[in-house]
Amino acid sequence: MFTEKNIPRLIFIIPFIGILLSTILFTSLIINNKYSSLKQETEEIRKNYILNEKLILKRKIDEVLNFIKYSKLKGNKTFLQGNTLNYIENIISKNNGYIYVIDEKANIVSHPVLKTNTNVLDLKDKNGFSIAKNIIKLGKEYPDGNYLSYYWKETGELVEKEKTVFIYHFKEWDWFIVIGKYMDVVEKQIITNIKYQKYILFENIKYTLFISFILTFFILIFSYFFSKKVNTLFLNYKKDVSKKEDELKILNEDLKKKADYEKIKRNKREKELEVAYKDMNTGLPNREKLLQVLKHTNSPKLAIFNIDRFIDINHYYSPHVADILLGRIAKLLTRLFNGRKEISVYKLPVDKYAIYSNSNKITKDDFINICKKAINEIEKKPFLLNSNSIIVSITCGVSLTSDNVIINADTALKIAKNKHKTLLVYNKEDNIEVSFQNNVKWTQILKNAILEDRIVVFIQPIINNMEKSNEKYECLIRIKEKDGKIISPYQFLELSKGLKLYHQLTRIVIEKSFEYFTNSTAEFSINLTLDDIINKETIQFIKSKLSNENIAKRVIFEIVESEGIDNFEEVSLFIKEMKSLGCKIAIDDFGTGYSNFEYLMELNVDYIKIDGSFIKNIDTSKNSLIIAELIISFAKKQNIKTVAEFVHSKSVLQKVNNLGINYSQGYYLGEPREIK
Repeated sequence: MFTEKNIPRLIFIIPFIGILLSTILFTSLIINNKYSSLKQETEEIRKNYILNEKLILKRKIDEVLNFIKYSKLKGNKTFLQGNTLNYIENIISKNNGYIYVIDEKANIVSHPVLKTNTNVLDLKDKNGFSIAKNIIKLGKEYPDGNYLSYYWKETGELVEKEKTVFIYHFKEWDWFIVIGKYMDVVEKQIITNIKYQKYILFENIKYTLFISFILTFFILIFSYFFSKKVNTLFLNYKKDVSKKEDELKILNEDLKKKADYEKIKRNKREKELEVAYKDMNTGLPNREKLLQVLKHTNSPKLAIFNIDRFIDINHYYSPHVADILLGRIAKLLTRLFNGRKEISVYKLPVDKYAIYSNSNKITKDDFINICKKAINEIEKKPFLLNSNSIIVSITCGVSLTSDNVIINADTALKIAKNKHKTLLVYNKEDNIEVSFQNNVKWTQILKNAILEDRIVVFIQPIINNMEKSNEKYECLIRIKEKDGKIISPYQFLELSKGLKLYHQLTRIVIEKSFEYFTNSTAEFSINLTLDDIINKETIQFIKSKLSNENIAKRVIFEIVESEGIDNFEEVSLFIKEMKSLGCKIAIDDFGTGYSNFEYLMELNVDYIKIDGSFIKNIDTSKNSLIIAELIISFAKKQNIKTVAEFVHSKSVLQKVNNLGINYSQGYYLGEPREIK
């Protein structure tokens, strides 16, 4: 550390160091500048010399051509060729070095060393290419002549040197006249120039060092007297500073007392707000906090996540386990977005979470992809809670609007649930659709479709992966409008339950499916929900249709697992009755909801249909592959056949086959078609 004693020394030394560094820098600049100039000048000499030498070579060829032109009047061709060769060998060669002539077949016409008629076609330079071939090629391509460079030994030399020649094709006699010169003369001139420039550079450096020495001497004298003056000023300044430090110390103590009091008040207020704005179970900010944030936003993006059938988890496992699950999901989401300040996670009432962003850097598509990633992370593997393995599925509603953000996200969530979609983005047109679905018009549509026999059955093939045969079909319900338009079940099936028409629709599907497959040998499956199984009239209707033993053994009832199996005893009883009649049982959409392997072992089913949400990305998603492998492993150990749903591409089918899944179903293998 510098004190008042060594400050003068510093002032004395700094100018000396400055001059020394300046001298080094200035000298380096001179050296660098001179060498740059030397390099540029060297290249310029080389370029100009080579250009000049090439022009000289071309002019000598022109002299030969002029000789031929003016000699044509003095004799025949043979005489003229002899005179020309005499001119080349005795006049041009003596004054200009190496010149020779070859014909079109690379035979020597005239050469200072080689004999006449010697063929030089295979004569190659040090790089291995034929000199004669290149001479003949360039001569023919360029009627006005052209240049060629190659490496060759000069007479009396041991090492090849670069040689440049000018070639001219005299078509009238099929002569290729070649005159050349070695380029090492250029390098000799460059070396001479470098020696001269180095001498100039050395002189400049000596001059610079001399000037620096003179400046250093005078500045050191000036610095000595100046440092003494500075030291006096510094001591006076130190006394003033010491006095002000004492005054500031007293003032600082007063301010610290006031700051401590304000800090206590602020901490108390923050604790009160923390309680008001925090979900106590998960530790996440709650709905009240989200409402406060939304008051000060300009481009909000909000997603509401809902745990599917959370009430079933709460009843089946206990409220304590359900609370632990809520906390685990909260930690997963917090960890997923850790370090991303532009994304916030909130805990909404009961079984809902929210993901929010107000950043302009995150586009709408980016936000949707973020939501999909979060859903995938939650669903990719079971949560292990108190020895229970719970698979969670999520439904998500997204709002990208600037007003009514929470209402719109919640509306999108409700529509997503109605349409059985994992994620849905709010669209104002969706409100019209919801209103229309709940409108009395649907009642009329359904009743008219039943009365006019427009409830139709579609079948989709289920392929045996080993035999590649269509031995099974799934029966699917549709409504056909009068104009032939087909209405999908997701638009009316849930609504039909509220209108008390659902069980009638089930019986129509059973009736038409049994009638179509009566004279067939194929197996066929019919979907049944828990509502169907606990409905006594529907079960009695099924039993009456199964009186035909031949068809009973070809029927597969698919129990829709995605709705949860709450009434275990009734479902178990139904399965036992159906299997006693010869039917088979499949669990549909396995892997969604709270899929439980324990109850599956007790139900004694024949098939597990792996949910399409895992199959559709099984060729690209590691998480989907892990869950599928878990289900397949369990099924094989229990001797249960597996069916892959939503096989939509060749790569997915290949993956399904490699995993050893028994059957496949999807648009890649066959689209649903109407039975007639």
